[in-house]
Amino acid sequence: MPAPYYFYMLNTLGGILIDQGLISSEQLEAALSKQKYINAKWEHIRPEMSYIKSYGLLTALSEHFNMPILSLKNYKSNPQLQKVMVNVML
Repeated sequence: MPAPYYFYMLNTLGGILIDQGLISSEQLEAALSKQKYINAKWEHIRPEMSYIKSYGLLTALSEHFNMPILSLKNYKSNPQLQKVMVNVML
């Protein structure tokens, strides 16, 4: 595989998943073919792909970007911040 293609692949979601050992290049090619065939986004075809689960994807991205996974279920939310965020998102 040519070096420029390899470095490009490391910065794509598929490249990250291959680098983390979660999928093979054959599985990536199959997913990309299906994605192109049905003209869908990754998040629409990922549930159909039994070889990568949501937590595996989250873990791979966490490791790739060197960022921890944080659970928000133990955090108390600030009602004032919630109001601000709702207004920002609308």
